[in-house]
Amino acid sequence: MNFQYHRKTLVKSDNNHPMIKKAVLLLGDVEKAMSELVENKIDISEYIRLITPYDQFMYESAKMKPQKSNPINTLQNKKYSTWREQKWAPIWEIVRREVSKIWETDELVLIQNRPVLESIYSSGYIKFKDVDGGIGFKHIINKQEVLFPVVAVEDKGGHACSTCFDGVSAQSLRLHRCLPNAFHVFITDNNISVGTDKVSDVYNDIDLVVMERGQNRKTEKYPALVAQRFIDVKEGMIERLSEMTKEAFTKYNTIPSAKKSIFRKEIDLCGIIWNK
Repeated sequence: MNFQYHRKTLVKSDNNHPMIKKAVLLLGDVEKAMSELVENKIDISEYIRLITPYDQFMYESAKMKPQKSNPINTLQNKKYSTWREQKWAPIWEIVRREVSKIWETDELVLIQNRPVLESIYSSGYIKFKDVDGGIGFKHIINKQEVLFPVVAVEDKGGHACSTCFDGVSAQSLRLHRCLPNAFHVFITDNNISVGTDKVSDVYNDIDLVVMERGQNRKTEKYPALVAQRFIDVKEGMIERLSEMTKEAFTKYNTIPSAKKSIFRKEIDLCGIIWNK
């Protein structure tokens, strides 16, 4: 596990900014807590307690205005989004270690912002998708070594409206049409505004939805992380994966593809493409 994945992005730019300096001062204790959790020296509740000061600082800093003078809420530099991903990495690492024992394999790897297999076409073309976290394993397909996801995480902070959920659901559908057994996980904040008239089945293509903090739609300066939800994710994922095998995640469906042309060349040449 890369305990300094977030740190690398944090200090990549604006090193002398007061907010970055304060973040760096706090980050050492956070990285120690991550290591201790993975090594089973502390439990998840204690882990959440130890990382909360840093999480609060990053969360509140990411909400500050104006954006141009605040390096933490500048979306393009990913200083805050990499923290969102980093805090979950120890949970997925624990799941990886436990499932590796159950499956009796040393092939499972932790995913930290890496491209995984999403679609396989009969033409031989392979499409990948960058995911924010999870676990997977390398496997040969079409003479190419690719990363097959077991758990693929999409992390989106802020407002999760119906449009956002529709987009994540579409990602799940694309993943599952080729890899039906892969787990697609969506992690978000406590601002889920999906209409109250929507039944749960609308988004059941997303295998797990996690609201990591606070009470939904309750306005707070800092809605705290809820340790029990992290515990439930860890235990629930281990329980489900323990009933499966690694081979279940190597099974894939190929998407029929009659076309051999390159999409970009075709649209550049003709300006119109019929697919039906």
